[in-house]
Amino acid sequence: MRLALICGLTVMMFAALVTAEPAKIAISTNEEKVIVVDDSLRITAWLMRDTAESLEPMIILLHQKGLTHESYQPFIDALTQFVEKDSLHRPMPTILNFDLRGHGKSILRGKDTLNHATMSNVEYQHIPNDVAQMVRTLENDRSLGIDTTNLIVIGASIGANSAAILTEKLPGVRRIVMLSPGKSYHGLEPAKAVANFKGEILIMAARGDIYSKESSEFLYDSNKTHTTLLWYGDAEHGTGIINGDKNAMNALIEWIMRK
Repeated sequence: MRLALICGLTVMMFAALVTAEPAKIAISTNEEKVIVVDDSLRITAWLMRDTAESLEPMIILLHQKGLTHESYQPFIDALTQFVEKDSLHRPMPTILNFDLRGHGKSILRGKDTLNHATMSNVEYQHIPNDVAQMVRTLENDRSLGIDTTNLIVIGASIGANSAAILTEKLPGVRRIVMLSPGKSYHGLEPAKAVANFKGEILIMAARGDIYSKESSEFLYDSNKTHTTLLWYGDAEHGTGIINGDKNAMNALIEWIMRK
């Protein structure tokens, strides 16, 4: 009788373990943050956390020209799923997801609007400063408890070039991901920043995207010690590389989340 009871309990406990689902990760805060930068343009970004406490690393997302912060939603979804299933129980990182100037909600300057399709190279070259100013503003708001000493910046196309240049403006940047970088996009030239960066760099590009392929090889050669170069897809560009290829998405997330 006693043996049967013990065996029954053991079977029930085993069944519970087998059928238990991974804990669901709920992003409890998704706050829209707006600042007015030095040239009076309103810059908008979304601060996402699954806890009220600051979690490092903080991932900064910079989209490509013509898109918005929404282009990173597949990445956020995939990262959330990874954390839910993670056997090491690593927490969901904090995410700061931008609409870059001239895109989405980052278009208002007083009564005027700025459009990415018509704005000048000078306007584009403000992007790294916009991002740095937002990060510093959030850092200075002690009620947020943001830790900016361990930053990962992921950028696509012009966002990739901006990610590299941001390493010269924010000392807390430890790693950058460049999706389809270029030697120059609207005058944003990342070569010097990439060559001098002592943190880790991941470059992802498609061989059929010729300009980005050649640029990626050039940037990789400038800092082989700290750079990993991965090829995915045919001619996809920017977030199209990870959003259209599960293997590319998984490689990115594994690189970000490894200790």
